[in-house]
Amino acid sequence: MVQLRKTQSRVQADEWLLVLSSESIPYSIEKDETGWVIYVDGVNTEKAENLLDQYTRENREWLSEEEHTGGSKIILSALIVSAALVGIYLLMKWSETSGRWYQVGSASAEHIVSGEWWRTVTALFLHANLPHVLSNAAFCWLFCSAVVRLYGTGLGWFLILASGAFGNLLTAYVYRAGHLSVGASTALFGAAGLLGVWRFSAGRKVIFLKKRAWVYLAAVVALMAFLGVGERVDLVGHLSGGVAGCVFGYFSNRLFRGPIPKSWQLVLVCVDLCAVLFAGFSAISCL
Repeated sequence: MVQLRKTQSRVQADEWLLVLSSESIPYSIEKDETGWVIYVDGVNTEKAENLLDQYTRENREWLSEEEHTGGSKIILSALIVSAALVGIYLLMKWSETSGRWYQVGSASAEHIVSGEWWRTVTALFLHANLPHVLSNAAFCWLFCSAVVRLYGTGLGWFLILASGAFGNLLTAYVYRAGHLSVGASTALFGAAGLLGVWRFSAGRKVIFLKKRAWVYLAAVVALMAFLGVGERVDLVGHLSGGVAGCVFGYFSNRLFRGPIPKSWQLVLVCVDLCAVLFAGFSAISCL
């Protein structure tokens, strides 16, 4: 057996093994003091090397630079947003005017259709009760950190926020009246849609993953269906968020062929913050 690749990451090693398995290339893996070592037969060395090179070049070209720096910024940004959701809920809970905040910030279909656009954003930060906000904060860390890992901090959160806002807008125009909702779920389902479309697009680019590309999209749809069913669940809102995520994911994958520059990531972070603050101040003006 000849040494093929070596990595300190077990996740990376498992990814390479999956690629080798897809082409039925025999391998073995061992762990030493410096990391994980993958071996293949000498006759398959060139084929395996070319296969992994193709995978790295075509399937992982979209990954942001933060993927290769340990992801500390990704984890931190997801934790900040999750903590912000919980913090805003507690602030609303203790505020004497919390009822008024929900009146001007919730996703009321009638008010959104009438032009109160900020509700599509502010509703994402309001939650009905503690279990609601805690579950959304947990799924925010799970789904949103994965999106940011792929797209980068600025573009990732921009797409998540846009998916949530557009999902609420679409829901409002479906109902037009008599519908009221709060919570980050719409954006979280948007994040799930972004993940599914990205993985589908990546799979379609790589020859040995093409036949499995639909599996990733189907898996996201199944997950969305599982999480979106239950008593008092806004099915239309969840579906709208997922559809918005798929649409934004498709066009972003078509528009950007690789990670956008760090300077643009920073610009989009500022755009995200400004959009949230502007929506919040617009709601405050109605108090």
